[in-house]
Amino acid sequence: MERVLAVLSVLAVFGAIMVLARIYVRRRFDVVFLALLLSGFWFVFCPIQLAIGLDSATPDYLFPDGHLQLLLIAEAGALVWLAGFGLGAAVGGAVGGPVAAILPRLEGEPSPIFLMVGLAAVTALAGAVTFGLFAASGGGLAESIRFVKAEKAVAGFYFLRQFAVVGVLLSIFALYYLSYLRRVRLLVIPNWWSLAIVLCFIVNAFGIYAWGQRYSVAMSAVGMIAGYHYFVARLSVIRFGCPGDGDVGSVSRLAGRA
Repeated sequence: MERVLAVLSVLAVFGAIMVLARIYVRRRFDVVFLALLLSGFWFVFCPIQLAIGLDSATPDYLFPDGHLQLLLIAEAGALVWLAGFGLGAAVGGAVGGPVAAILPRLEGEPSPIFLMVGLAAVTALAGAVTFGLFAASGGGLAESIRFVKAEKAVAGFYFLRQFAVVGVLLSIFALYYLSYLRRVRLLVIPNWWSLAIVLCFIVNAFGIYAWGQRYSVAMSAVGMIAGYHYFVARLSVIRFGCPGDGDVGSVSRLAGRA
C-alpha cells in the first residue's frame, strides 16, 4: 500500500508541474520553464525510481524502516513548494515596480552579458567549494568522495554543492541561449564565449562529481545532448550511421564528377 501511495504522490507532483507549465510558461527560455524543468528532475524523475523499486535510498543503515514514508513526506513538501511557486509566478506576472524585480518574470529575455557574468560568478563559487572540499578531505577526487559519501564528514553542508549544480544548468542554458541569439536575433556573439561556457560546464560538472554525484553529471550530459537536439540542430543516429536519400544522391553526384 505504501508503494502505491508513493507512486500516486509522484504522479500528483508531476500533474502539478504540468498544470503550472500550461498556465505560466510563455516561451522555451523563460525562467518559469527552467524552474519547472529542474523541479521535474528532482521531484519526479528521481522519486519515481524510488517509488517503483528501480532504486533504493542509500546508505541502507540510515533508512532502517525503508524510504517510502519519507518519500511521501518529501512529495507532500514538493506540492506545497509548487503551490508557493505558482503563487509567486502569478503575483510576479501581474505587478510592476520593485516587487516584480524579486519575483519570477514571464516576459523578456536575459542579457547575454549578464548571463555570462552570472555564470562566471557561480562557477567561481563552485570552484572555491571544490577546492575547499579537497583541502578538507586531505587528498584528491577519491578521497573527497569517500569523505562525503562514506564518512559523512560534511553533513549539514550539502547545500554548498548546489553552486556546481546551478553552474551546470546555467552553462547548458547559456550555450543554447547564445545559439538562439545568433540564429534568431542575428546578434554577433564572440565564439570564445561558447568555449568559456563549455569550460564552465566542465568545472561545475567536476565539482558535482567531487561530491560523489556521478548520476547528476550523467544526467547533465544527457540534458546537454537533448538540448542541442531540440534548441540548436536536430541529431539523427541514422544520419550518423548511414547516409539518407539526399546523402546518397550527393555521393552519386560526387562520384560522377570524379
